[in-house]
Amino acid sequence: MRKPITLRVGLPVVMIAASLGSQVANAAGQRSYVSVNGADNASCAADSPCRHLQTALANTAAGGDVVVIDSGEFGPVTISRSVRILASPGANAVIAVDKSSNNGSGRGVLIDAPGADVQLQHLSLRDSGGGIAMQVRNANSLLVEGCEISGFVHKGVFVTAETAVQIRNVAFRNNFVAVDSSARSLRIDDSAFVSNQTAIFSDRSVRIEGILVTGSANGEFGIASRPPSGRTIQVDVERSTFTGTAVAFYSYTEETTGSVRLDVKHTALSGNGSAFYTEGPSSSVIATINGLPIASTAPAILAEIRGHVQTETSGTKNQVFEKIR
Repeated sequence: MRKPITLRVGLPVVMIAASLGSQVANAAGQRSYVSVNGADNASCAADSPCRHLQTALANTAAGGDVVVIDSGEFGPVTISRSVRILASPGANAVIAVDKSSNNGSGRGVLIDAPGADVQLQHLSLRDSGGGIAMQVRNANSLLVEGCEISGFVHKGVFVTAETAVQIRNVAFRNNFVAVDSSARSLRIDDSAFVSNQTAIFSDRSVRIEGILVTGSANGEFGIASRPPSGRTIQVDVERSTFTGTAVAFYSYTEETTGSVRLDVKHTALSGNGSAFYTEGPSSSVIATINGLPIASTAPAILAEIRGHVQTETSGTKNQVFEKIR
């Protein structure tokens, strides 16, 4: 007579199924970990972290997370799929950028990921001779949140793609151009721009709320706009502060047939060389600052916005734009 085997077989079958499920989850790589004490031949699991971001990303499935566990420098990274890269609370996750970063491109983060959604959270990007903190060449969307971007001799966030970009709670310090964007949409909230040559340059529409822009001795622009030919771009600014810039709001339309619509609300302007400066046909720029339409240099308007308003078509700022782009 055969002995009953259902109990003996049943339990291992359940255990095998659970084990297979765990292996599948690990193979999917939905979350990988990086540590200053990690190794790039490790599994990138929480108990066996990798050393560098690029290695962890290679072990992470599309749409997954790369988590920095502790403080240190974790190398540049090229992103080709949807991913979230973030630092754990209390960790100072540094990407130091030099000329050799990303195969000699001098980019700390290079995003070339058609259709992808990328999030970068709580990272610190510092220039060590590279020039550009991050560039978006192709992506559906980018969120930069809780990061610090400092010291870049060229650009902080550089967007050359039709991407939807959100920047929240980011500190930009001592960059030549903090944000240079051709994104299809750009929104910046609750961020600080301190001692940058130019805080924000955009040739597309931009929505800004709750930012602080403070200039430096050689600072140029708070927000600079240059629309493409034949297009109208909208620049909306609310609940912000601009101080110490050469020009808080600058629009350049002299060499294009584009136009700019600037709407500034509940915003403090003080100590700027000019609050508003345009170059190009006067009809190509319509500006309203704190409820007042800016069409002249009337004393009442000057007093109300606490800055000096100028409109000019001399082209004297064109050399600055050549440096920016």
